[in-house]
Amino acid sequence: MRDFFIYFLKSENDSKMVLGRKASDFVLQEFQNLPHQILIENESPTFDVEGDFQYFCVFYLDMALLSKNAVRRAVDTMWRRNIPFIRTGEGYIVKRGHEVSPQGFSVNDDSFLSIGDTKAYELVYNNLRQQIVRRHITAEVEIADEKSVHIDDTVIIEPKAKILPFTRICGKSAIHSGAEISASELCDCEIEANASVIHSYLTDSYVGESATVGPYARLRGAKILARARVGDFVEVKASTLGEGAKVAHLTYIGDAEVGARTNLGCGTVFCNYDGKLKHHTKVGEDCFIGANTNLIAPIEVGDRAFVAAGTTLTKSVDSDVFCIGRVRQEIREKPYKKDSKVIIEQNEMNALKEQNSAKDVARNEQNKEETTVSQAEAMIVHQVQNDEEKTLCGEFIKEHQEQNETETVVPLGLNDYEKAASQERDSKDTAEQNEKIAPQEQYYKDIKTKEDSNETHYRAWQSHNKVSRNLSQSRLYGCRRTRGFAKSQNQKQRMSGAHRNNFNRGRIGRACKTANFYEFVGRKCKTTCKKV
Repeated sequence: MRDFFIYFLKSENDSKMVLGRKASDFVLQEFQNLPHQILIENESPTFDVEGDFQYFCVFYLDMALLSKNAVRRAVDTMWRRNIPFIRTGEGYIVKRGHEVSPQGFSVNDDSFLSIGDTKAYELVYNNLRQQIVRRHITAEVEIADEKSVHIDDTVIIEPKAKILPFTRICGKSAIHSGAEISASELCDCEIEANASVIHSYLTDSYVGESATVGPYARLRGAKILARARVGDFVEVKASTLGEGAKVAHLTYIGDAEVGARTNLGCGTVFCNYDGKLKHHTKVGEDCFIGANTNLIAPIEVGDRAFVAAGTTLTKSVDSDVFCIGRVRQEIREKPYKKDSKVIIEQNEMNALKEQNSAKDVARNEQNKEETTVSQAEAMIVHQVQNDEEKTLCGEFIKEHQEQNETETVVPLGLNDYEKAASQERDSKDTAEQNEKIAPQEQYYKDIKTKEDSNETHYRAWQSHNKVSRNLSQSRLYGCRRTRGFAKSQNQKQRMSGAHRNNFNRGRIGRACKTANFYEFVGRKCKTTCKKV
């Protein structure tokens, strides 16, 4: 007989949540049909249970991976090898009539692992997750990537459902056949057949048959009926969407009831909170709510009502009516036609222009004053010069009169003295002009000398180019050491007459003389070149 009885001891981590359940729940659910006893705190096992039990097992309730098969394997090993005592992690198994000893055999199996630290919790979590996912795959649930899917043990998934990567389903969720969940997180939700949830977050919500949610939608306590559509960036909180209702994008629905086949435009907001209390909003069937509409709760909109875009509803709307509540559009001229930045720049430019014009006016006035002063000074200087000349002429006349008194000299007229003074003045002007012209003449002379030097350099460059060209020809057709022999008849034809003759005769020195390079090439060719 290999029957065994199990004692379960409580621990600090037996109430730790792992994939939707407590660690102790996994253990008790596994061994609910086997004889066991849960010991109270500080109570020790007695091993005197009535019955034909040959082995007694003592385990802790935080061994979430513990299974019946693992215990049976350990007991069978003890029976086959006649082992009276064996350790299983923090627990142990002992044969009837034997004592518990600190030493003995031990079992190296993850099934007997306790949740004692974070590393052990990670091992227990991943092992349980893998077991749960494989159990659903065995039940014909389509799971594309078992490594990126997290499903709690409390979740119910029907066959033919599709769970795509990066999905987490937790709590008491139920996924019906044909539903598709992609990269979303669902907690305590029910997804009906053929419904689709894509990249969304749902809690305590219901999604009806053939309804679509997402991408990037959030549902909190929402009820989405059949064939309804919740688009991207839509939040539905404690609200109901009727069959075929459409909320495409960028909408908040809070504490509301939306009728069947009603369309809510982009940017529609149900204003349900007044700062103290939440209020309810009701929208009838077959309604059209335009974009950017605000519904101030509490309010009701009747069936088949049409609310224009941009309307803010503060009162209830009857059925079969058209409602518009936006401000009338008015068109007015701007106080200025251009942007403020452009105006500022133009003002700055105008201020600069005014400053520059003021500076120009002041500069012109200053120049005028300077010109008037210079003219006056010139007139004064000219007058002084004339006075000096007159005085000089008078002194000269007096001197000649005195000489005439002493000597008999023919006196000169006043005109002759004026001519002498003007000649002296002209000589001074010509000297000053020559002093001004001399640097210019020197400048033009320097330019001419540079042009002459450039011309000489150009002629020297031409001669050097001609010499180098002749040198290359002599090297091409001269000798083997200078890579000079012709390789084809066409090259022979391109030679000049002198080079061709020297090439055929093998006299390279004469060819080099023809190239005017006898001193450099000819001497070298005479000593080193050979016949081709």
